[in-house]
Amino acid sequence: MYLLAIFPPLLAALLVLVLGHRFSKFVSLFFILCSMVLSVFSSLLIFYEVMVCEFRCILDFGKILDYDCVNISINFIFDNLSSVMLLLITFISLLVHIYSIGYMSHDYNLIRFMCFLSIFTFFMLFLVTSNNLLQLLMGWEGVGFYSFMLINFWFTRTEAIKAAKKAIIINKLGDISLTLAFVTIIIHFKSCNMVL
Repeated sequence: MYLLAIFPPLLAALLVLVLGHRFSKFVSLFFILCSMVLSVFSSLLIFYEVMVCEFRCILDFGKILDYDCVNISINFIFDNLSSVMLLLITFISLLVHIYSIGYMSHDYNLIRFMCFLSIFTFFMLFLVTSNNLLQLLMGWEGVGFYSFMLINFWFTRTEAIKAAKKAIIINKLGDISLTLAFVTIIIHFKSCNMVL
């Protein structure tokens, strides 16, 4: 149930990007919206379990690197903070998806935009549930890249290109600072896992 809050937007977007040419516009949008609704309901259940039942969950998928006192594992944490953020992100993203369908209904590339929006949502969810610095950095990079893709969606417009350039410059400044902080933490503590 916990992963149903994170991965449906990504899976629906990939399905529509790969097989979307076989679906009608309505079916593609239906898949994307259903994935968001599934994420919202899963987030509600997680919020109930964590906040009301006081149950904290860590999903550990094992180590991917254990070398020279530096261990990196893939794991997700569902605690008070992440459950609140999951609920906020999924609910607001669902509203943004619905609004975007209405606002861009005339646009020929609506499906591509919705796929970018769903993948952007996935990376935000990945970011707030990550339990180590490597995953957090991956989520941060994904959010940065897909925010650039969304800002630059109408790449034939000069203003969109200018805004995308500004966004990528500011994002890269943040990336450098974040990466330096993570390297310092990993060197000092010999681990990229967050303290629990």
